[in-house]
Amino acid sequence: MYLPTTPLDAWIKAKIGLAAHQNLTAAALTAYQMERLRVTLKYVKRRSPFYRRHLGAHAPQSVQCPRDLARWPVTTATDLRQDPLAFLCVSQSAVEKVVTLPARSPRTRPKRLFFSAADLELAVDFFHHAFSTLLAAEQRMIVLMPCRQPGSVGDLLSRGLARLSVTVVAHGPMDSPQAVVAAVLAHRIDCLTGIPSEMAALMRHPEAARIPAGQITSIWIGTQNTPRSLVGAMGRFWGCPVFQHYGAAEMCPGGGVECAARDGFHLREADLFIEIVDPVTAQPVPDGTFGMVVVTTLTRQAMPLVRYRTGHMAAIMKTPCPCGSVLRRMTRYGWKPMGINGMPVYESAVPV
Repeated sequence: MYLPTTPLDAWIKAKIGLAAHQNLTAAALTAYQMERLRVTLKYVKRRSPFYRRHLGAHAPQSVQCPRDLARWPVTTATDLRQDPLAFLCVSQSAVEKVVTLPARSPRTRPKRLFFSAADLELAVDFFHHAFSTLLAAEQRMIVLMPCRQPGSVGDLLSRGLARLSVTVVAHGPMDSPQAVVAAVLAHRIDCLTGIPSEMAALMRHPEAARIPAGQITSIWIGTQNTPRSLVGAMGRFWGCPVFQHYGAAEMCPGGGVECAARDGFHLREADLFIEIVDPVTAQPVPDGTFGMVVVTTLTRQAMPLVRYRTGHMAAIMKTPCPCGSVLRRMTRYGWKPMGINGMPVYESAVPV
């Protein structure tokens, strides 16, 4: 069975400066990432008060291969909460969007994240290309995610989809199943995207039976880690494929997305350098080994992050993707209150 290669390959090939006649290879991508890592490390040491202190005498030029970064200290959720402005690398007037993530405990400070207009554009561009292979211009998608605030995940997604000439109905979070079904019927929607728990509630509501069989041709879900059983139930109910998206608010929406194979997330490797590490030692683990997802942003302007511990647990897949992509794939992820060898894991990123 033919599977189209994820559109991220062509997008990333262009982003890293390869010519049309050149192939995207793992070696070319790694070389680009190492250069961007050195640029980012130099940038944050010069502009961020936090990283100026945190990274100390570490020299950006010392990063020549992926394992070199493992000698650098990690950034934690506690660091973000204590003094978010110390991470800022631009003037506050250049900040386009501020995201405040409430803490689980009233005694804990919330996280505050800062994004420039250029940072948000990177997410829009990602959504545009990530969806391009599996959506046609004549299709009609309803977005059941926060959309009203500029820079919200639903707004960024809607802007990216609009570049595909897809008809987008920015509905927002599901206020009621009846209202969503009415919108799906009125706008002749054939694609749904939303929060898994709300999509499950829609599927189980009697009103869903009003949508004709076969009208929905694809479903895209994100913002929550979703059990395989629920993904399978959605696919069977609607009679269509269900695709998942991976991301976290800290890294800006858009970290990875499934392709037509629906077998792991192809990573956004021109903008993010992702490590899978032992949660105790923060040292990289071999591909195929479950560990903590640690992310370094490569193109972020307002608030870059270096070796940020997300709290997500996953693995880099060892086998090539059936779609033929050269990009790394990450397994579906989860959170664990106890890490490897029974050691606790305290940090947790907020998925988007």
